[in-house]
Amino acid sequence: ARSQKTAAPAPARLLQPATRVKTYTSHLSVRTIVAGLLLGLAVAPHEAAATIAFVKNVGTNGITGGTSSIAVTVPAGGVAAGNVLIVTLAIDPSSGAVAATDSGGNTYTLLADVTNGSGTTGVRTVALAAEVGTALLAGDLIAVTHPTVSDSPVSVSEFPGLVGAVADQTSTATGTGTASSSGTTPSTSQANELLVGVTGIETRGETFTPGAGFTALASAPSGPTGPPTSSVTIRPAYQIVSATGGYAATGTLQSSRRWGAP
Repeated sequence: ARSQKTAAPAPARLLQPATRVKTYTSHLSVRTIVAGLLLGLAVAPHEAAATIAFVKNVGTNGITGGTSSIAVTVPAGGVAAGNVLIVTLAIDPSSGAVAATDSGGNTYTLLADVTNGSGTTGVRTVALAAEVGTALLAGDLIAVTHPTVSDSPVSVSEFPGLVGAVADQTSTATGTGTASSSGTTPSTSQANELLVGVTGIETRGETFTPGAGFTALASAPSGPTGPPTSSVTIRPAYQIVSATGGYAATGTLQSSRRWGAP
C-alpha cells in the first residue's frame, strides 16, 4: 500500500541558487542516438558541492508483437527521493504521444523525441526524466505508454545530485552507417553536468561501442530472436563533465544500421 512508504523530504526545486556562502549547481544532459539530443537538469544549491554519480540501473525490458506500453519493476533498494530517473525508449518509428508514470505518482518530463524512418523501418528514440519526490519501493512499477508498435525496449537509470527536468542544451541527428553522433550542442551553461547519450538502433544482438569518455548503461533489445533489422535496441551511456563547452554523443555500430542520436 502506498501509505506504507516512509515519507522523505521533497527536494528543493529552485531554478536559480538561493543566496548561500557557497552555491553549486549541476546539470543533466541527455542525448539519444537514432534521433539525437542533449538536455540539462539543474541541481538545488548546497553548502557543499552536490555529487553527480551513477546509482544503478533500475531496470530494462523489451517487448515485441504489438504493444502500446512497457514497464520496469523497481528492484531491491527502491529509488530514493531527491534522485533523478532517466527513462530511455526505442520503438518503431510511429508517431504519437509518449509518456511515463510510476507507482509513486512522480512527474516525468519529455526531454527528447527523434525519429529515423517510418512504419516498421527505422527507429524512434525518446528520453524522459523525473525528479523523484515520492520514493519508490521494491516492486513498484515505472511504466511508459506509446503508440502501438511491434518493438519497444526501455532502460531506466538512477542518478543523484540533480533536480528538476529542464533542458540545458540539445543536439539531435539521425543517419545510417556504423558511426553515430548526436552532433555538438551549444556551449553548456555551467561546468558540472551529467551527459547521457542514448542511441536507438534498428538492430538486435549487435555490438555498440560508446564514444570516448562515455560509460555504457544497461541496454535492451525489443526481443531475443529474429533477424537484426526486425528489432530495435536502446543503447544509453553517460559521462560526467566539469567544464563548459559543446558536447556530442558518438558511438560505433557493429554493422551499418539506421540510428538516431538526440
